[in-house]
Amino acid sequence: MPTPPSWRLTRGQSGPGVNSTLSPSTWSLIPLLFSHYAKETNFTLSDIVNAEGTAITLKAWKGLRADSCSDRYQWPRTARPSNQWWTAWQQWISTHLTGHSNRRRLSSPLGPWHSVDLSWKWQYSPSTNTLFHREGQLWIPSVPLASTSRQRTFYLPRRFNPDLPPLPVDAVRASVSVFPSRSPIHKSRVLLHSTGPHLPAEPPAPPSFILDLWHHFRSLADSGSHGWVPEVITIEGGEDRLVQTLRAGTLRAVSDGSYKVKVGTACAQILTEDRRDIIWITCQTPGKFDDQSSTRSELIGLMASLLVLDWMSQVAHLKLFASQPSVEMACDGLIALDKSFSKFHLSSSGAQFDLASTIRALLRHLPLQVHRRQEQLASYLLHNHAHHHLQKTQKTK
Repeated sequence: MPTPPSWRLTRGQSGPGVNSTLSPSTWSLIPLLFSHYAKETNFTLSDIVNAEGTAITLKAWKGLRADSCSDRYQWPRTARPSNQWWTAWQQWISTHLTGHSNRRRLSSPLGPWHSVDLSWKWQYSPSTNTLFHREGQLWIPSVPLASTSRQRTFYLPRRFNPDLPPLPVDAVRASVSVFPSRSPIHKSRVLLHSTGPHLPAEPPAPPSFILDLWHHFRSLADSGSHGWVPEVITIEGGEDRLVQTLRAGTLRAVSDGSYKVKVGTACAQILTEDRRDIIWITCQTPGKFDDQSSTRSELIGLMASLLVLDWMSQVAHLKLFASQPSVEMACDGLIALDKSFSKFHLSSSGAQFDLASTIRALLRHLPLQVHRRQEQLASYLLHNHAHHHLQKTQKTK
C-alpha cells in the first residue's frame, strides 16, 4: 500500500488539524483522485484553499483545475474518476478539514503566506478597485464591471497598452473564476471571490530573461532536442532599455558574416539608437565544409539576430499588443538580404535553402515589422569581431 500523502504548508496555520494525513483505509479508496489532481501527491493544502485561507475552493471540491493559480505539477493523462471517487474525496475533506460540514469552510483557517508564490496568477488592489492578471512578468489590469455584496465582476482586455503601471503596493492574492467572453474587446469575464492577506515583497527579477532563454535553448540544442542556437551571447548595458526600445519601435539589428577556407562565422548586434545597450551575438556557420560560403555566413548572422529578437518579443509580450513595433535590420550582403526578404520562390534544391527558408519562417512568425537595409558601413564595427572569431575557429580545426 502506498504511503499516505501529508499536507505540506506554504502558509501558516491557526489551529490543529491542518497537518492531517489520509488514513490507510481512506487512502486505499481514493488513490486515483490524487493521481488525477496532481502527478505527485505531495501537494499543499494551500493549493486547494482560497486566497483568504478560509475555505476549500469550489473547483478543488469538484476536482476541477483552478483559475487563480497555474499548475506547478505535471498533470497525468488519466481518465476523470467517477462521481463515487469524488464523493469519497469530499467526505474526507468534510471529516478532516471542515468539521463535518459540506460548506467547504475550514475549521482552522490558514495564516499568512510563508513566501511569495509565483504560480498565483491574480491579485487585487483595494485602493484602486482593480484586478490584475499575471502574464509572464507583466500584471494586466482588468476593468471592473459591477459588484454585489459578496462578489465583483471584472473584464480582462484582449489588448492593452504596453506602458503598464507597476503593481500597486497594496495588491493581495485573489481567488477568481474565469469565464470566456465573446467580446472582441474583452478576453474573459472574471468573478472575484475572495482576497488574501498582504503579500511580502517579490524577489528581484532574474538578471537577464534573454540570457535565461538562450541558456535554456542552448542546453536543448546540445542534447539534440532543439535546432541551432548561437554559441555566444553577451549583453552590454541594460536589458530593460533594450526591451523598452523594442516596444518603442526604434531597436536596430546589424550583422556581418566572415568566410575563409571552408569555415564561416558571423557576428551580430541588437542595439539601441545611442549604442549604450547592445546584445552581442557570435556564432559559427552551421553546415558541412562544402556548404560554407560568404552568403551563408551573412545568412546565419541574420538568422541569429531574428532568433534573439524572437526571445526579446517573448520577454516584451509583444503578441499581446494591438500594434507591431518596427525593427531595422542592416547587413552588407545583398544576396543574403534578397534570399531573406524578397518574395520570390525558394527552390528546395537551391543554395542555402535551409537558412533562407528558416529566416522567412521567422519573419512570418515574429510579432514585429522587420525592415531590411543594405549598407556597406552598417556592419563595419562587426567585421573585425567576426573575423577574429573566424581565426579562433580555424585554429581549433
